[in-house]
Amino acid sequence: MTQTELAGDRFSKEYVSQIERGKTRPTGGTIQWLAERLGVDASFLAHGVSADERGRVDSALARADALLEARRNDEALAEFESIRSAVLATGMPELEVRVLSGEATVRMRLGEVREASTLLEQARGLSEKESFSDVERADVMFRHAATSAGETSRLRARTSSAHSSWPRG
Repeated sequence: MTQTELAGDRFSKEYVSQIERGKTRPTGGTIQWLAERLGVDASFLAHGVSADERGRVDSALARADALLEARRNDEALAEFESIRSAVLATGMPELEVRVLSGEATVRMRLGEVREASTLLEQARGLSEKESFSDVERADVMFRHAATSAGETSRLRARTSSAHSSWPRG
């Protein structure tokens, strides 16, 4: 199908060309219309990820989240680690924030505070994008603050322990 045929009566050939070259960003309605004309999944057209692949990634994340909720930390960590590359391949920041936040929670529970903090810092950076709501941003920031507080508490405990073992005299 040519650009002119794809554009039909709704758009110009130039507009379709700009979309193809990444010079303009179409609305959700435009993506849906173009996907119907092309006979493809709108999610694939928008993100390069089919609805089936998105469903598989969502299912894997749901399994990891369930393991996290059940406090099966070692299994949850293994699941989050195994799906990270599939999540990154989707190019969907909301999924990446979910995997980063989930893995960070597990690492915090396992006492890996610095690793958890690093993951949450990455999630915070992603959540600053326009596609995230204030509630989603707040969730990431809350987790990051809790991790930072946990790290501070651990440092205080170590310092106190080290101080109490110093020779007095």
